[in-house]
Amino acid sequence: MEREALEKLYWENAYQKMPADGVFEGYYGHLSQVFLQGVRESGGAGEAELPELSSELLEAFRGQMQRLTLRTLLSEMEMCEENGMLEGETEKERYVYFEEKLLGDPEYLREIYEAYPVLYENLMRALGDSIRNMEEMLGRFAEDREVINRHFFPNQPCEAIRRIGGGSSDSHRHGHRVYVLELDNGERLVCKPRSLAVDGAYETFLSWVFDNLGMAFQWPRVLNRKEYGWCQWVSAGCCQSREEMERYYYRNGILLCVSCLLGSEDFHYENLIACGEHPVIVDLEMAVGRRGVRTGEELSGTERLYRESVLQTELLPLYTWNNQGKGVNVGAINGRGGQLVPLSMPVVVNPGTVRMHIEYRQPRMKEGNNLATLEGEFLEPYEFLGEIQSGFRDAYAFLAGNREKTWEKLALFQDAELRYLIRDTQQYSMLLTTLGHPDFLTEDADRQVICEALERGTGNGEADRWILEQETEENSSTAGRESILITIFLIRQWKA
Repeated sequence: MEREALEKLYWENAYQKMPADGVFEGYYGHLSQVFLQGVRESGGAGEAELPELSSELLEAFRGQMQRLTLRTLLSEMEMCEENGMLEGETEKERYVYFEEKLLGDPEYLREIYEAYPVLYENLMRALGDSIRNMEEMLGRFAEDREVINRHFFPNQPCEAIRRIGGGSSDSHRHGHRVYVLELDNGERLVCKPRSLAVDGAYETFLSWVFDNLGMAFQWPRVLNRKEYGWCQWVSAGCCQSREEMERYYYRNGILLCVSCLLGSEDFHYENLIACGEHPVIVDLEMAVGRRGVRTGEELSGTERLYRESVLQTELLPLYTWNNQGKGVNVGAINGRGGQLVPLSMPVVVNPGTVRMHIEYRQPRMKEGNNLATLEGEFLEPYEFLGEIQSGFRDAYAFLAGNREKTWEKLALFQDAELRYLIRDTQQYSMLLTTLGHPDFLTEDADRQVICEALERGTGNGEADRWILEQETEENSSTAGRESILITIFLIRQWKA
């Protein structure tokens, strides 16, 4: 959607009164309506009716809009309250006045956006990206439907999308995110906004290892379309016997060996699904990495050993710690939800009143589908340590005994596009949080100072220290990974 059409839609779309949640529901309801109407008018759904959007997806959109605007709205409401501009006897009544009368007034909104021009630009850009990305996905599905049916559903083809879900994954590259499509044939299909070349290469390499070890292999089918791809939906399932559990952990050992060879990272508990007796990785963006230090890092001997060990894959138990020595296990093999995260995250306090503000509190990890169970009962992995070791040992012996063939197979990854973490995601989160403060929304030059300092690799310089000092004051977001082409030289050390 062109910028002029987007702005026209934004300012002419009626202010929406949404179900009250106490967090400027009318303002964000209006943004949601602009998003939905923009998708309809952009023609992304073609002549078909726009599919239903899941509450999870709409909540993700709302969260994105809040990260851009919430601190500014809170600041404005606080200023209005201090200056006696809000009518009402109670704190709730004055909140309603601000939310309905002021934020519902286009002239007042224009005054806010004139005071914070960077905020307005960011908001329009994010709205445009959200509409464009949805339009793009719907157009791709319409164009690829026949090949999708041949590849995934030859016996029960689909005609249309009934419902669009997703939203739990991080967004990248102008707001692109993973969508989960519920189709009219009763099946689900995952749309990923990146090349799936690495997924195909990983599947082919892993299948070659499993076949030569005489083990059955199950992995989701993928259809790579270069800039994006379609992926089979993976459902979690239980093992039905002790023998199936043993085979599950033997396969886990093979997966660990291959992942260690490739320098894989980020295979934590949210990225593994226990599908019966098969462990399945569902996010392979960092399937090929490198051992050792990142640019600008100075590691102790212990830290270096960790980076060069099997622990870096995050498949095994792995604890993330804070400065107070509290940690949570995020390892794929037995990390689980409900653990109290040892980091403080922003939450809205006193919603629906003029005392609404943000505080930092510790959340709990959400549940995953990574735990292997025997008829629904989780058995600790240490009971199957022998199977894990056997799988790793057998895979290592096979690869080491077939070095030249292994090297040829690794060429599958030569041109695969992957994601590389220059800094930890939390550092990017703090950076984006800082840039969302009202002080950085008046002139873009202020924001560029921080970004340019980080770009120069100042690492522990003044900019980074300032960002860290702001951590307890700002909102949070989860994004900010750069993408580069990773080639096979990253594992050349193994060949030597």
